Amino acid sequence: MSSSATSHIVAAAAVLGCVAAVAWAGNMQRKLLAEQAEAARIRALREEERRGRTAAEKALREKSQDRASAEGYNMIPIGVMRTPFADRRGTPRQGTVAPHAEASLVLDRANIQAETLDSLGGFSHVWVLFVFHENTVGARKQPQGGGSSGCGGSGGVGGGKGPKSNTRAPFQAKITPPRLGRKVGVFSTRSPHRPNPIGLSVCRLLAVDLKAGVLSLGGVDLVDGTPILDIKPYTPYDSVPGCIVPDWVMPPVAGEVTSGLEVTFSPRAVAGLDALFPRGDGSGGGAMGGEQGSSGKKGDGKRIGGGGGGGGGFKGPLAHYGGRRGAFEGCVAEVLSQDPRSVLLKAAKDVEPFNLTVDGVHVTFEARVGKMLVTDVAVATRG
Repeated sequence: MSSSATSHIVAAAAVLGCVAAVAWAGNMQRKLLAEQAEAARIRALREEERRGRTAAEKALREKSQDRASAEGYNMIPIGVMRTPFADRRGTPRQGTVAPHAEASLVLDRANIQAETLDSLGGFSHVWVLFVFHENTVGARKQPQGGGSSGCGGSGGVGGGKGPKSNTRAPFQAKITPPRLGRKVGVFSTRSPHRPNPIGLSVCRLLAVDLKAGVLSLGGVDLVDGTPILDIKPYTPYDSVPGCIVPDWVMPPVAGEVTSGLEVTFSPRAVAGLDALFPRGDGSGGGAMGGEQGSSGKKGDGKRIGGGGGGGGGFKGPLAHYGGRRGAFEGCVAEVLSQDPRSVLLKAAKDVEPFNLTVDGVHVTFEARVGKMLVTDVAVATRG
């Protein structure tokens, strides 16, 4: 074959190669454009789906908010507080002034997993959100906006549209705090009689029992059987330096908020304590002496109080303080040092015995000038 023919063959092959390359490139470009178009279509579908889902979620959220505004927010307790205080009489007004007031927060294991308490033991204190469930005022209803005992109006919890119902639990718009002697707005106080009977306490965390779903707490100011709505850890961010409060909130004498009145036990009361805590039970010394009732480290496995959920009721004496005389006396002394009597009883001039029950034990005391005298201590009877 001549060189000229060979050259032609090579040139033709080159041309065919170029044509094939161009065809391949065109095919790849078409595929790329098709993939881009498909990707764009998928993105458009996803965006449409997202907008639809967002619109649906917004509609659902608005519907839920409208329903809550009309009917109220439904909250189910996560557990119950088991405390030494059978009723409001004798329950500390502030838990921080009664560090020996110990209790157990028992989770509702049917609805709340014990794992929810994981890592909580690293905190020294917790916030406890609860319901003032023994408010008798909440059992009655009155027309919305009527009379001086309620705030009235149409503004509901959800704001804006207000509730459709024309009734709500009545409450006093203004009340008289024990230290003030004149009325102020209920939102300036910690009164349990509120539009929504919700309370908030900070408690010392003594122990966490993950297996049982139980928190052991100190400095508790709740009645036995109080429903618990939530638990939150107390952090340094919760402490506000230099906070300002009215003069009537704080005591006139520095240190009174923690020290309070002097509390002494009569010989009869000491004999009653001796009968409740026989020597050899490991309870140690007398009032405010010896063993102080702390459960120790949060990881030591100790628990305070009786276990189990359910409502209140008579559980027998010393369900919380059995074998711990120092802790029991400390609790009684801390409660009495803050004078648990009502304003009317404080105004009475006659010296007469008063009583309260702490952990199933009947405590009788008299208010003297500048001090409280415990005159008798005996096991309380059912009813």
